[in-house]
Amino acid sequence: MDAESFLDIVDYYQKNNRTIDAEICLRYAERLHPDNENVQISRAYRLKDEGKWNEALHIIRSVRDQNAHDVQLFYFEEKLSIFDLDSAEKCLHRLMQSNDAYGDYDLYLDIAEIYMDYGLFSKASTWLKEISESHPCYIRSQELSAECYEKNGDYPQAISILQSLIDAQPYNDNYWRELAEVQEFSGELQEAAESLQYALAIQPDNELTLRQNAALHVMAYPKLSLSGEITEYILSHDNDYTLSLSFAEAVLSDAIRDNTTIWYEKGTQALRNALRSCPLYAAEKQTIVITLSVYLTIGNQMQQAQHLLDVAAVDLGLSRNDLYAQVINILREGGSPPA
Repeated sequence: MDAESFLDIVDYYQKNNRTIDAEICLRYAERLHPDNENVQISRAYRLKDEGKWNEALHIIRSVRDQNAHDVQLFYFEEKLSIFDLDSAEKCLHRLMQSNDAYGDYDLYLDIAEIYMDYGLFSKASTWLKEISESHPCYIRSQELSAECYEKNGDYPQAISILQSLIDAQPYNDNYWRELAEVQEFSGELQEAAESLQYALAIQPDNELTLRQNAALHVMAYPKLSLSGEITEYILSHDNDYTLSLSFAEAVLSDAIRDNTTIWYEKGTQALRNALRSCPLYAAEKQTIVITLSVYLTIGNQMQQAQHLLDVAAVDLGLSRNDLYAQVINILREGGSPPA
């Protein structure tokens, strides 16, 4: 098998997150084609992805064709990685001049994606806007443009692009899900819920959509209702401690007002799930402990709450008095979760 065929397979594996298979395939390519510069460049990019920049740079600098696109793009990204933007721009200028690359829209897309990887969405947009509507990568450029506008807070423009994409592909549930995300950020909560319902109508069992739908209703409660179906979804995913915690916080005020409601029962169950699945030193651990202690207190299980706080103080290296004070403050404020 020739080197390019190996590299096509490596690229396929990488795009599908099959990193071990990609590594095995690349090793075969290196064994059979040790002098092939494209194989060497592929190894450099693998090392870069592992954070081994110095090793990767050593390989890139040894490549004979220093004007190759992938070599110049590597230098460009290396400068971005240390946030040397002026040098990065100079690398791009050399790339465009040395390869007469103006009008190479696939290259424009690569440049935009690298900028996006480093959070430079305005710069990415500049390149995406140059891609011709007649080019095969135009649709992808529009998808990325919508993301750039969203990240920059230009929600109307992001929504406009996504709606155009949906008009062209109305059964693409990914577009509906992305539209819902932007609508949520822009405060259009009911519209976001409706978009997710369209996505679920297309792919009813899509786990990403189901979780996004549950998280949206939790975040927007009580503006959006928490149906029994959504509640059961949350409780059945007992290893998703962030969603469980968010749910319990959302219904805490209801539970404090009346500990006989279903929200007290479900909130307590969600927090017990979260307590079990959350790693000891995760950022959410303290909040889970405090919120569960509040639930136990309003359920007249004060001794359990005290034991939980005492154990947490030791395990997390926190002050017992501070933990007690936070619980008392939440109860006084009627359910405002800890910061």
